[in-house]
Amino acid sequence: MKALDILALVLLIVGGLNWLLVGLFEFDLVASIFGGQDAILSKVVYILVGLAALYCLKFFGMITDDGARREAHHDDVNHKPAADPATHRTADDTPGTRPVLENEENTRTDGTVNDRTTDDATARRRTDDTDRV
Repeated sequence: MKALDILALVLLIVGGLNWLLVGLFEFDLVASIFGGQDAILSKVVYILVGLAALYCLKFFGMITDDGARREAHHDDVNHKPAADPATHRTADDTPGTRPVLENEENTRTDGTVNDRTTDDATARRRTDDTDRV
């Protein structure tokens, strides 16, 4: 399937670039390469580009409402079932991965930030540095 996806993409790019040339310069590259618009090879290329466009309609089914690509069955990185974005749990109810917040250790469960801005090890290092002076 992946080879067919790549072939369809290449044909769409060829067709798109050909239409760009037609629109900007009134120059049909496919027709000039294969002997005119009525030549059999030109028609074959036009038909293949059109079929590739129809094939690529399937990609609309892979796009969710928020524009993100829908994962098919597995997480690409570790081949585990994809985690539910709301619960961060996989289909077999094992913990999945979730994004790590930048300042997560200083964030309370209600979303507010603790007053403490450094961890204990940093505070100890600062204390040790001031003791030496």
